Amino acid sequence: MTAATRNSLIIACVVALVAGTGFGYVLLKVIDNGNQLNTQIDVLKEQNEQAASLFRLQRLARDSTTNREQLEKYFLLRESDSITFLTEIEALAPRVGLDLVTQSLKKVTADNAEWIEFSFEISGTRRDVENFVQILEITPYVSRVQAFKMTEAGLGSWNGTVVIQVQLLSYDS
Repeated sequence: MTAATRNSLIIACVVALVAGTGFGYVLLKVIDNGNQLNTQIDVLKEQNEQAASLFRLQRLARDSTTNREQLEKYFLLRESDSITFLTEIEALAPRVGLDLVTQSLKKVTADNAEWIEFSFEISGTRRDVENFVQILEITPYVSRVQAFKMTEAGLGSWNGTVVIQVQLLSYDS
């Protein structure tokens, strides 16, 4: 092999080595940029999904306003609303022919919910006492009659003790 051929071979190897190294470097950069692009696409996709979820929740909140307002009417929103409920009950009793005395009013926790518990002593005719308890059972609140005791007082008069709980509106936190 002549010196010119050997020089050409060395130059060709060096050029091939430089070209291979350059190609390898470019290939690694392309792969690295592709991985970064995939990561950015995943982050962008997640942000888009979060934005879409936020828009869906905002639309649901806007569209369900009327329903939520309607549902809130069935709960006492605050403890202070119990006074309004109590006033309504105390005003209702004479209209159905009963004497009503509020015995107690307290906040209780049961069944993972907060309730306002009212205790009333009522007196009147048997029919009026029973009708009043039925009215309490169907009051337009989330409520439950916890106890009812009725005794005859004589001369067609009956006394009753009613314990009713009305649920306070609370949201899971």
